[in-house]
Amino acid sequence: MTIQAVSEGFGRRVQYLSQQQRESIGLHTIIVFIVALWTSAFARISWALLLLQFTASTTWRVLLKCMVGFDLVILVINETIVLTQCRPMRAMWDVVPDAQCFTVSQTWASAVFVVGMRIYP
Repeated sequence: MTIQAVSEGFGRRVQYLSQQQRESIGLHTIIVFIVALWTSAFARISWALLLLQFTASTTWRVLLKCMVGFDLVILVINETIVLTQCRPMRAMWDVVPDAQCFTVSQTWASAVFVVGMRIYP
């Protein structure tokens, strides 16, 4: 998806892109972002599940299971935030009349939350 966005002109100045190119780049980058959230979460979950096979300590098993649950909850919250930023969703990468999107402060708050939850140990 990123390669497709780059081939459309991702990285070039907006003035040099057509409306169709901007829409295509926006769609591809939002897909990459959504897939990246899932990939990141499942990478951490797979490590925790792998470690569950090697530990016999009850404390570690409970901790690892809590981490898996926490990752799943954060994944759902992050995806909900990303997918509800604009109504209709197409307004995230295209000009849509009467679109309702997060304000700048709401966007910053959601970004801080999403990034903050992804860098926990």
